[in-house]
Amino acid sequence: MYFVLNPSSYVKWNEIEIVITSLPLLIYSFLFFIKKIDNSKNKKYIYFNSGFFVYTLCSTLIFILGNIGGRELKLFVWDANQFLYLLFQILIFVEWFKNFRKNTLFNKK
Repeated sequence: MYFVLNPSSYVKWNEIEIVITSLPLLIYSFLFFIKKIDNSKNKKYIYFNSGFFVYTLCSTLIFILGNIGGRELKLFVWDANQFLYLLFQILIFVEWFKNFRKNTLFNKK
């Protein structure tokens, strides 16, 4: 409906859509992180959530800078996003390695 009422917005980044989709994810991720820090027994998904929060925050910044900011700033944020995506993938691996892998290779019977 938004694009029907504002057809010129079709070629620009829609900041309202970015905020509506990213902000709830960031808030939920932050609250989940705070809850997991308080719980000293169960630390599952804390690495995944940390990577998700940082990567989503940077991606949101990229999308918001789509209509504003200079080319150099956009390229810097894009390079930072690539690095943070790699960090996110590493944290997913660490999460799997610490919490979900099975020790079948060196198990003693």
